[in-house]
Amino acid sequence: RFRVVLAETQAAAVERVVAFLESWGVPNYFGPQRFGGKGDNAVKGLAVLQGEVRLGRWKRDLMVSALQSLVFNEVLARRIEANLLDRPLPGDVLQKADSGGLFVCTDPEADAPRVDRFEVAPTGPLWGRKMVRPTGWVARQEAEVLSDFGLQGEWFSRETGSRRPLRVPLAGAEVRPSESGVVVEFLCPPGAFATSVVREITGTPAGFAQNTR
Repeated sequence: RFRVVLAETQAAAVERVVAFLESWGVPNYFGPQRFGGKGDNAVKGLAVLQGEVRLGRWKRDLMVSALQSLVFNEVLARRIEANLLDRPLPGDVLQKADSGGLFVCTDPEADAPRVDRFEVAPTGPLWGRKMVRPTGWVARQEAEVLSDFGLQGEWFSRETGSRRPLRVPLAGAEVRPSESGVVVEFLCPPGAFATSVVREITGTPAGFAQNTR
């Protein structure tokens, strides 16, 4: 359970945002800590994939993971921009909340109520050789993001790859005023970043790493 104190804000305003997030969900961004203190881990990951830098296995995996995360964050940002975060699309790779199982959406109308209930969620790419691929428009969007970063899918052939939910539910949220500001408590699913919740509540971009170019 996470607890944050927000200064210079009103409890009523925070309550409205929290109520919206409880209904709509929280964009499942990787937080800035994923990208290192200087925010340049993804750039180093690109240098690793291009053969410009050689690192020990642990550090190599950390840098490449940051690059995968940066690509995921951009896919998520474009999905939000298109106002499509909370709906399944044909070709989406959906993940079951209870088991983590993946399947490709072929009937968005049938899957939509399950998405609304957070039983399943559209996912974004963590590129690698075993990553389940979407189809149709979703696949083209993911490929476009990869290309915009100057990347190629085969560069991630050493990585296992996976899918990550594009949004997660906000649960157990409580908002109350205090002498130092507004206290917000909430639960995050495993793998989600509390900084992403704070980002949505405060409207602060929170520095999600730089472009690789």
